[in-house]
Amino acid sequence: MDETRRNELAATEHRRVFGETLVEIGRENEKLVVLDCDVATSTGSAVFRDQLPQRFYQIGIAEQNATGMLAGMITQGDIPVLCIFSFLAASRAVDPWIVQVAHDNMHGIMAGSCGGIDMYVTGASHQPDWDLGVMRSIPNVTVIVPGDVVELKHALRAAVEDVEGPVYFRYARSAHPVVFDDDYRFRVGKGIFVREGTDVCLVSTGTMVSRAVQAADMLQEKGIRVGILHLPTIKPVDKDALIRAANETGALVTMENHGIIGGLGSVVSEVLSEHSPVPLRRVGIRDQFVYSAHKAEDLYVRYRMTPKDIVETAEEVLKMKK
Repeated sequence: MDETRRNELAATEHRRVFGETLVEIGRENEKLVVLDCDVATSTGSAVFRDQLPQRFYQIGIAEQNATGMLAGMITQGDIPVLCIFSFLAASRAVDPWIVQVAHDNMHGIMAGSCGGIDMYVTGASHQPDWDLGVMRSIPNVTVIVPGDVVELKHALRAAVEDVEGPVYFRYARSAHPVVFDDDYRFRVGKGIFVREGTDVCLVSTGTMVSRAVQAADMLQEKGIRVGILHLPTIKPVDKDALIRAANETGALVTMENHGIIGGLGSVVSEVLSEHSPVPLRRVGIRDQFVYSAHKAEDLYVRYRMTPKDIVETAEEVLKMKK
C-alpha cells in the first residue's frame, strides 16, 4: 500500500467504512437487513439506510425491542445486523441477546460502536470498558474487534458469511492509523503476527494495534527485539498463537481500549496460566469509569495507554524475566 492511500485510510472514520461495507455485502446478499435504534448517523448505518432503505428498520430508542426483532428476523431466514452503541449492547440489549439469540445459537450480529475511549466527550455513561467482558462470557457468542479500516472490511464480511452463531462486532467510531495492507485476509479465531521478536511480545486487539506498532518502534530503538501479535477475535481466541508468543519471547504485554478485567488481558491471562505461564502485564483501563475529555488523547494519557506507557510496561515485564 502506498503512503498516499495509507494516509487517506488513516483519516477515514471507522463508522463510515462500516456503513459502506454493510452496503457492499447487502447488495450481494439479500438476506442482510439492518436495524437501528435512532443512532444511524453515529454508528454509520445511515449509509445502508440511504442506499438500501427497503431492508433498513428504524426501531427508535428501544434496544431491547430491537434485539427481540433481530431474533425474530433470524427465524425468518434473514441475517440481521443491529447497529447500537456498545454501552447499550452490554446493558439494555443484553437480556434478549442472551435468551433469544445466544441460547439457541442463532446467527445475528450485534454491532457495538464507540467502545472504550472513542466517545471521549460523553463520559462514563457512554464509554464502556466492560462490553467485551460481558459478551465473551455469553456461550456461543463470537467476539470480533477489528484494528483498522482494512481489517474492519474483511472482519465484517466474515462476521456475516463465516460464523454460524451470534456475533458481537465491536468497532470504532473515529479514524485511526492503518496497520494492514490491502492484501490482508481476516480469519475468525486467528491472530496475526504483525512483527516477529524474541525479547517481548505486545499483544493487541482493536485499534490499540497501531499503538503497539508505535511502541515496538520505540523499543527497537533501545535494542529490544519486539514481536506484535494482534488478536482481532478474542472469542474464540487463538490459543496456539498466544502459546507460541509466550514460548518464543517469555514475556507478554496486552493492550486494549477496554478494561483489563474481562477483556483481552483476562483472555491472555487465562490461556497462559493453563498452557505457558510467563511474565505478563496488562495495558488498559483499570477498575474505574472513564472521564470526559476534549481530546481522546488526553484520556489515553490519563489511563496510561499511550505508546510511551506501553514501552514502560514492556520494560517492566522484561525485568521480570531476569
